[in-house]
Amino acid sequence: MIRPPVEANSGLAAVLRGVIADFQHASGADIVSIFLYEESTHTYYAPFATGQPQESLLDSLTDMHEQLTRYLSDERQGKVPDELGIHQYGSTVWLTVTRQRLVARNAPAEIDSTFIRRYQVQSTIGLPLLYGDRLLGLIYLNYRSKERAPDDNRLKELERRAGTAAGLIQAALEGAERSALDGLSRLTSLLTTPVGDARTNAKELRRLLSIALADLLMASNLDGAAIYQFGQQRSHLELVTAHLRVAAPTRVERGDASTAWENALQKTVGEATAEADLHPVATYALGQPDDPHGYLVLLSRDHLATVRRAPSTDEMLRAGAQLIGGALASQRLIAELENSNRLLSALGDMTAAMLKPGASRHQVIDAVAGHLTDSEVPEFDFNFATVYLLDERDDGATIVRMAAGAATGTSISTADTRASSHAGKRVPRWALDEDRLLAEDDVLVFVARGWQPVIVGPMPSTDHSDVLSGGIPVQSTWIEVPVVYSNGTVLGQVLACLIGEKERSHVQGPPFTLAGEVFERGGHKDLIRVFVPFGSDQSRRATGVLEVGYHRSDERRPDWGQVEALRAAAGQLAVAVETARLYEDAQRHAEQLELVADVSKAIASSIDLDQTLRLVAQNLARLVDASLCQIALYEEDRARAAGRHRRHLGQLAGRPYVHPRLRRQVADGAAADRRRADHRRRCARRAQPQPVVPARRGAEGAGAGGPGGGGDQERPPARPGRRRASPAEGFCAHRLWAVGPEGLPAPSDAQAVLQLPHPCRGARLTWRARPPGRQGRRGAHARRLLLLGQPRLARPRPAGA
Repeated sequence: MIRPPVEANSGLAAVLRGVIADFQHASGADIVSIFLYEESTHTYYAPFATGQPQESLLDSLTDMHEQLTRYLSDERQGKVPDELGIHQYGSTVWLTVTRQRLVARNAPAEIDSTFIRRYQVQSTIGLPLLYGDRLLGLIYLNYRSKERAPDDNRLKELERRAGTAAGLIQAALEGAERSALDGLSRLTSLLTTPVGDARTNAKELRRLLSIALADLLMASNLDGAAIYQFGQQRSHLELVTAHLRVAAPTRVERGDASTAWENALQKTVGEATAEADLHPVATYALGQPDDPHGYLVLLSRDHLATVRRAPSTDEMLRAGAQLIGGALASQRLIAELENSNRLLSALGDMTAAMLKPGASRHQVIDAVAGHLTDSEVPEFDFNFATVYLLDERDDGATIVRMAAGAATGTSISTADTRASSHAGKRVPRWALDEDRLLAEDDVLVFVARGWQPVIVGPMPSTDHSDVLSGGIPVQSTWIEVPVVYSNGTVLGQVLACLIGEKERSHVQGPPFTLAGEVFERGGHKDLIRVFVPFGSDQSRRATGVLEVGYHRSDERRPDWGQVEALRAAAGQLAVAVETARLYEDAQRHAEQLELVADVSKAIASSIDLDQTLRLVAQNLARLVDASLCQIALYEEDRARAAGRHRRHLGQLAGRPYVHPRLRRQVADGAAADRRRADHRRRCARRAQPQPVVPARRGAEGAGAGGPGGGGDQERPPARPGRRRASPAEGFCAHRLWAVGPEGLPAPSDAQAVLQLPHPCRGARLTWRARPPGRQGRRGAHARRLLLLGQPRLARPRPAGA
């Protein structure tokens, strides 16, 4: 009879150790080894031995598996000989297939395997462990001396012991199955039963998983276990709970992105538990193997516990890992729902801040930049955020019309805002570059015209994980783009990801470049940036671009969830910007109507020419936001006039200043008026007969008529020898009203008649003359000339222009 196992634990490992000890005592063999066999999977497992190093058993398992695989392959192809010999596939395959005892009293000659030569074995006895018609395993007895090999009578006794051992092993396997089923049942009840709102509590989840680990260890006869889940951005693993004799590492990181997380986890945990003689023997993914939520690590004092477990125990551990993964997935789903609610709340707050009544476009983008760096919303907790509003010039070039930004950290290069409207705020240095001309291949132009989000990594960056965390569920393209200075010098290449690209042009080279001056001045080589377009009409160029990101010193990287959140924010921003633009247009139109009403009221309420023209000049300067407004009066029929240079607060010092452009416009206008009048007279003379001019009535020629008489006439005859004064010559004596900004007098050293702020730098002066009166009254009244700047814009002028 086989002695009972000496260990209190009645698991499979204890039974097999008892069998080994009993056979060594009964046979006197130098080396005793046992291997179990699973017929359904053709797998050898649970190796135990005495008399040889335990580490060598793994090599033995590998050799046995290769021999059996070769035999099964030949069997499927019909290549197996009818008389199977030991020398063909080895002693293990011969015992497995024939299920007969193996007696090799001259082992070097009959077997001649690597094992025989390495351990100098002279005789080998092999016995199959049969339970009914089922092969449970093999047991080997090896002797270094032929004299110690058993005779036939002892062989029969060993065969009876092998049958008894097979019964004990079968009972142990059935016990392992029952323990696995019981443990799995407890895990299922524990991890699938709803427990109310407490499931959303992380502490409650840890308590449930701690109980689950205890059940797993009890059913598997292992010595320790730990559960880890991925942290934020999947950049590290965090400890959830553990059952160990020593403290488990609370955080696991991998230095090399090419290293598998399983290997990094086993290495970190193994180093921490080596003092307690615990070794990681298995790691199971919690969830999908390609995208797990975390990992389950099992530890044992036995280095070979991985291959010594019963198949049912392995199934129970895999199922337990799936249940634990499901619990983590449920908790993560609840957390994601909470995050979604928080995100929707943040979008609502952002929308409320953007859609405030009376908010301008600059106020809108300032509010957005602040919300995109809000630490209370993980999806928007970026290190920096910049919002660009783009526009096009008359020549088609794209410029940054407005920009706003915010930064939360000393690692981001910020500008000195103490003397600006951003005082007290941390603003990225490049966010203050308004009215900046963009190259045709600039990244902002590419994103705005193609409506395509882009993620740009740091420099240098070699792996996708340096730019993005996790995968992208939509089509994407990874490229390298150059950093180019304005003089054409290339600083280097940067890894970038084009998200959602459907079709690429056939033009060779990168689709866009990065501005070298901005890249270097803003420290962009250390930034991971996400560009998202926004606008209300996707058939045209986008209204602007959102730019957010992290510094490379931060462990976080953008993920797909944040890209989706930014797209949602971009939609809200597009509505807010368009609303602000419409409000600015309406406000500007209302101001114009109010000014026109003020001008009309001023004209109607005063009969004093000086006061009327002064009020008109003041209101017209306000109407177009001009720096200077001049109104000049001239009389065609007078050679000179009493000239003076009036202003709102008294006489100007020195000679009156008249802008040269004003002089030219007046002269050109007057000359053109004379040419048109002369042309009309010539046409009238050719088309009609010469009229008879009645004599002027008067005291000297009353009632007289005929040519040359003194009767009535349509116009006075021209006096011979009188030369009409040139407006350009006589203009220096004409009356002039000049009003500066805010209704103040224009400076005597003014350099322009009209100065408009950007973007109306292309303003020009125009003249508008009063049309001539009826014939006979042409010289009766002075004609007024008003000169103002008229901006040449292809669309409505932006607010403030």
